[in-house]
Amino acid sequence: MSTNTFIYSTYINTTPEKLREALTSSEFTQKYWGGLKIESDWQVGSPVKMAMPWGGKLNDLAGTVLKSDPPKLLSYTGIGGPESAVTFEIIKMSEKEIRLNITHDGFSDKAKTSIAEGWFAIMSSLKTLLETGTALDHSWWKG
Repeated sequence: MSTNTFIYSTYINTTPEKLREALTSSEFTQKYWGGLKIESDWQVGSPVKMAMPWGGKLNDLAGTVLKSDPPKLLSYTGIGGPESAVTFEIIKMSEKEIRLNITHDGFSDKAKTSIAEGWFAIMSSLKTLLETGTALDHSWWKG
Protein backbone atom coordinates (compact mmCIF):
# COMPACT_ATOMS: atom_id res chain seq x y z
CA MET A 1 0.00 0.00 0.00
CA SER A 2 1.37 3.41 -0.89
CA THR A 3 0.92 6.28 1.49
CA ASN A 4 0.20 9.90 0.79
CA THR A 5 0.57 13.26 2.51
CA PHE A 6 -1.92 16.14 2.45
CA ILE A 7 -0.65 19.58 3.50
CA TYR A 8 -2.87 22.63 3.89
CA SER A 9 -2.56 26.09 5.49
CA THR A 10 -5.23 28.64 6.25
CA TYR A 11 -5.27 31.97 8.04
CA ILE A 12 -7.93 32.59 10.69
CA ASN A 13 -8.89 35.73 12.57
CA THR A 14 -8.76 34.29 16.09
CA THR A 15 -6.34 33.60 18.94
CA PRO A 16 -4.16 30.49 19.43
CA GLU A 17 -6.18 29.60 22.52
CA LYS A 18 -9.56 29.81 20.77
CA LEU A 19 -8.26 27.78 17.84
CA ARG A 20 -6.83 25.11 20.16
CA GLU A 21 -10.20 24.96 21.96
CA ALA A 22 -11.96 24.57 18.61
CA LEU A 23 -9.70 21.63 17.75
CA THR A 24 -10.12 19.89 21.12
CA SER A 25 -13.63 20.67 22.44
CA SER A 26 -16.12 17.94 21.49
CA GLU A 27 -19.00 20.46 21.48
CA PHE A 28 -17.02 22.70 19.14
CA THR A 29 -15.86 19.93 16.76
CA GLN A 30 -19.45 18.75 16.42
CA LYS A 31 -20.38 22.14 14.96
CA TYR A 32 -17.79 22.39 12.18
CA TRP A 33 -17.26 18.67 11.45
CA GLY A 34 -20.90 18.33 10.35
CA GLY A 35 -21.96 16.51 13.51
CA LEU A 36 -18.82 14.42 14.15
CA LYS A 37 -17.85 14.65 17.82
CA ILE A 38 -14.15 14.26 18.68
CA GLU A 39 -13.33 13.46 22.31
CA SER A 40 -10.07 13.04 24.24
CA ASP A 41 -8.23 14.42 27.25
CA TRP A 42 -5.51 15.37 24.71
CA GLN A 43 -2.61 13.95 26.71
CA VAL A 44 0.08 12.11 24.70
CA GLY A 45 -0.88 8.43 24.47
CA SER A 46 -4.56 9.02 25.32
CA PRO A 47 -7.33 7.65 23.13
CA VAL A 48 -9.16 9.88 20.64
CA LYS A 49 -12.76 8.91 19.95
CA MET A 50 -14.67 10.20 16.94
CA ALA A 51 -18.41 9.53 17.11
CA MET A 52 -20.56 9.98 14.03
CA PRO A 53 -24.20 10.61 14.90
CA TRP A 54 -25.50 9.55 11.50
CA GLY A 55 -25.69 6.18 9.78
CA GLY A 56 -24.07 5.47 6.48
CA LYS A 57 -20.77 4.45 5.02
CA LEU A 58 -18.47 5.47 7.87
CA ASN A 59 -18.12 3.80 11.24
CA ASP A 60 -17.03 5.42 14.46
CA LEU A 61 -13.29 6.05 14.44
CA ALA A 62 -10.68 5.79 17.15
CA GLY A 63 -7.11 6.98 17.41
CA THR A 64 -4.33 8.01 19.77
CA VAL A 65 -2.83 11.38 20.69
CA LEU A 66 0.74 11.48 19.34
CA LYS A 67 1.79 15.04 20.28
CA SER A 68 0.21 17.77 22.37
CA ASP A 69 1.83 21.13 23.09
CA PRO A 70 -0.97 23.63 23.84
CA PRO A 71 -1.75 25.87 22.11
CA LYS A 72 0.88 25.34 19.38
CA LEU A 73 0.74 21.69 18.33
CA LEU A 74 -1.65 18.74 18.25
CA SER A 75 -1.25 15.40 16.46
CA TYR A 76 -3.30 12.21 16.52
CA THR A 77 -4.09 9.05 14.57
CA GLY A 78 -7.42 7.64 13.50
CA ILE A 79 -8.73 9.84 10.70
CA GLY A 80 -8.23 8.09 7.37
CA GLY A 81 -7.22 4.78 8.92
CA PRO A 82 -5.17 3.44 11.84
CA GLU A 83 -1.80 4.14 10.15
CA SER A 84 -2.84 7.69 9.29
CA ALA A 85 -1.91 10.74 11.40
CA VAL A 86 -3.01 14.37 11.33
CA THR A 87 -0.95 17.22 12.80
CA PHE A 88 -2.21 20.74 13.50
CA GLU A 89 0.38 23.47 13.92
CA ILE A 90 -0.90 26.81 15.25
CA ILE A 91 1.30 29.80 14.44
CA LYS A 92 0.53 33.28 15.78
CA MET A 93 1.13 35.77 12.96
CA SER A 94 -0.25 38.86 14.74
CA GLU A 95 -2.54 39.70 17.66
CA LYS A 96 -5.60 38.13 16.01
CA GLU A 97 -4.26 36.40 12.91
CA ILE A 98 -3.33 32.75 13.15
CA ARG A 99 -1.90 30.42 10.52
CA LEU A 100 -3.12 26.86 10.88
CA ASN A 101 -0.97 24.26 9.15
CA ILE A 102 -2.46 20.81 8.71
CA THR A 103 -0.42 17.78 7.69
CA HIS A 104 -2.25 14.49 7.21
CA ASP A 105 -0.16 11.52 6.19
CA GLY A 106 -0.17 7.76 6.01
CA PHE A 107 -3.38 7.24 4.03
CA SER A 108 -3.88 5.11 0.92
CA ASP A 109 -4.23 6.17 -2.70
CA LYS A 110 -7.88 5.14 -2.48
CA ALA A 111 -8.52 7.69 0.31
CA LYS A 112 -6.57 10.55 -1.32
CA THR A 113 -9.49 12.42 -2.90
CA SER A 114 -11.84 12.05 0.07
CA ILE A 115 -9.12 13.17 2.52
CA ALA A 116 -8.42 16.34 0.53
CA GLU A 117 -12.10 17.18 -0.05
CA GLY A 118 -12.87 16.49 3.60
CA TRP A 119 -10.13 18.75 4.94
CA PHE A 120 -11.05 21.61 2.58
CA ALA A 121 -14.68 21.44 3.81
CA ILE A 122 -13.81 21.01 7.50
CA MET A 123 -11.24 23.80 7.60
CA SER A 124 -13.53 26.19 5.70
CA SER A 125 -16.25 25.44 8.24
CA LEU A 126 -13.84 25.90 11.18
CA LYS A 127 -12.62 29.24 9.83
CA THR A 128 -16.19 30.42 9.20
CA LEU A 129 -17.30 29.35 12.69
CA LEU A 130 -14.43 31.11 14.45
CA GLU A 131 -14.83 34.31 12.43
CA THR A 132 -18.63 34.56 12.23
CA GLY A 133 -20.02 32.33 14.98
CA THR A 134 -21.79 30.00 12.50
CA ALA A 135 -20.35 26.88 10.89
CA LEU A 136 -21.02 25.83 7.31
CA ASP A 137 -23.81 23.31 6.66
CA HIS A 138 -22.18 19.99 5.76
CA SER A 139 -25.37 17.98 5.54
CA TRP A 140 -24.45 17.07 1.94
CA TRP A 141 -21.66 14.73 3.08
CA LYS A 142 -23.81 12.60 5.38
CA GLY A 143 -25.64 10.94 2.50
